[in-house]
Amino acid sequence: MGDKVKVARGHRCQICEATGLHPHTFAKRDGSRYAEAHHVQPVSKLIAGSLGEQNIMVLCPNHHRQAHYGDFEVVEENAGDWNVSIDGVRLSIDRTVL
Repeated sequence: MGDKVKVARGHRCQICEATGLHPHTFAKRDGSRYAEAHHVQPVSKLIAGSLGEQNIMVLCPNHHRQAHYGDFEVVEENAGDWNVSIDGVRLSIDRTVL
């Protein structure tokens, strides 16, 4: 499912987009863009829907690591978006619907 969400999002980091940064990461050898799929609710918690597209956020490698180990928190989950705090800045990140 992560690959489908990355394609739908154009392999663009949703946090970079929300903060006005260039959203594309590096190009792979084949010329396609690289991005990572972050499960907002960890799959290991076995929460219904955790493997679905609406639980996946497309991130660059740096923001993906920050989501796991840095100053990153999902403050509120809504049907259409997540409100997150990253480095003390609140952002609204759209959920993907395929």
